[in-house]
Amino acid sequence: MNPAVLVGGVLAVCLFVGGTFFLTTKTDAKPASAETAAERAALRQEVTQLRDAHEEQVAVLRGLTERVDAMERSAARTEIAPATMPSEAQIRDAVAAYLAAQPALRASAPATATGASTLDVDAVLAELEGKSFDDGNAVWKRAAEAGILDALVERYEAMAEADPDNPDTQVDLGGAYLQRMMQANPGVEQGQWAVKADRAFDEALDIDPNHWEARFAKATSLSFWPPLFGKGGEAAQHFEILVEQQEASGIKDDRYAETYLFLGNLYSQQGKEAQAKEVWRKGYALYPGSDDLAGRSR
Repeated sequence: MNPAVLVGGVLAVCLFVGGTFFLTTKTDAKPASAETAAERAALRQEVTQLRDAHEEQVAVLRGLTERVDAMERSAARTEIAPATMPSEAQIRDAVAAYLAAQPALRASAPATATGASTLDVDAVLAELEGKSFDDGNAVWKRAAEAGILDALVERYEAMAEADPDNPDTQVDLGGAYLQRMMQANPGVEQGQWAVKADRAFDEALDIDPNHWEARFAKATSLSFWPPLFGKGGEAAQHFEILVEQQEASGIKDDRYAETYLFLGNLYSQQGKEAQAKEVWRKGYALYPGSDDLAGRSR
């Protein structure tokens, strides 16, 4: 609250109380000959109470005034004119000069700046080319350590914007958001990146509803949302659509085994053990090379 507003409010209360005191003493007064001892005692008590209340409010007003004055003096002392603020280059040069004068510190200082200069966005993009999400984890981690994580995400955003009708670029963007989420602070920040990833996958599915990677990525990411958000049912629906599309295509792809595995896991989490077993067994019959499905279908 603004201190001036607070002080003004207290002042108004003081004036009201003071006015009440004078009005009371004026209108309630009676000729001395007509007052009884009890009435005089009651009147004196009322006057005393009003005087005490008035003095208390004056003391509060005085204290608030002193606090406001102290705050203004403190603000005046701590305010720094923009012209006196050192620039980033001046700070960097000062640190470098200090380290140069301290051999022990120079020998033990981490070479983060040098490492960052040897890893740029183009190099990371080239290294990520053709890698799956999991295989690219180590590359993304090095990008984060080099301080170019946000620049890398911005590059994926630019590529998606430059080719808006390509579902692949939207899937890549969603994957970049998920990688950024993994490096974010737990809680709200991670949630913001997860929502961005989900929207990117939706963009890809709007372009091509049969895009397997887009739907699998969306369903998988939703399955890892905390239960309190209730995303499990939506994730299961996307995996069910994937099962239908996979079986209708007649194509056998080892990646498709993961669809049965995740769908069965979601059913199990929802307490649908019979449906979970059925899905796992069906998936294992189609993909007997899956060790995960083998263990769950028994």
